[in-house]
Amino acid sequence: MDKKSFIINAKRAKKINSIFKKEKIDLSHLIVLSEIIIRKLNNKQLPNIKWVQSELEISFTKLKAILEFLDKKEYIIKINDSIDKRVKFLDITKKGEQFIFKIFEMLPLN
Repeated sequence: MDKKSFIINAKRAKKINSIFKKEKIDLSHLIVLSEIIIRKLNNKQLPNIKWVQSELEISFTKLKAILEFLDKKEYIIKINDSIDKRVKFLDITKKGEQFIFKIFEMLPLN
């Protein structure tokens, strides 16, 4: 990595940290919201709750807290699988989409 790339990434990390403190979010919230959008952009199946738990390598208790936070903020909705009612997919709301886009727009480009 060259110096210029390092400096850009260091500025982004610093900005993300300030956003986390201000918005009371953490990296796991960003990962969940980003993954939903990436899958929608690529016309792939929405992530399910079990995938999020495996991807983040967290306990179900921690996962529940993350999803409750995102749900309370109205950033996500849970959708039952039409075939297996035990499976819940996660989708992003318009409010959640606006929130995550706002965060990424705040990150320095240089």
